[in-house]
Amino acid sequence: MTEKLYTVEDLCDLLTCSKSTIWRWVAEGSFPKPIKIGGITRWEPNAVRERLSAAPDSGQPDLGKRRRANRGVHPTPRRKISRRSKLRPTLSL
Repeated sequence: MTEKLYTVEDLCDLLTCSKSTIWRWVAEGSFPKPIKIGGITRWEPNAVRERLSAAPDSGQPDLGKRRRANRGVHPTPRRKISRRSKLRPTLSL
């Protein structure tokens, strides 16, 4: 008998993470790509098991930790616009 293919919800439950995290890992290449059958997306259990059992020194990022490229850099703050600087409608007589 063949094994059941994993859905993204199954993986979220298994790895205790969100759907967007799964898809980010796939985009980064640190998680196996899914197979698509018709209009559905599934993962092969063997590929998932292999990835989860891979050694940490294999060069692939840890699945449990999110990396931030610019940890110390803050985004440019937005300029505040005062109420007075906005154009106000004027009445013309």
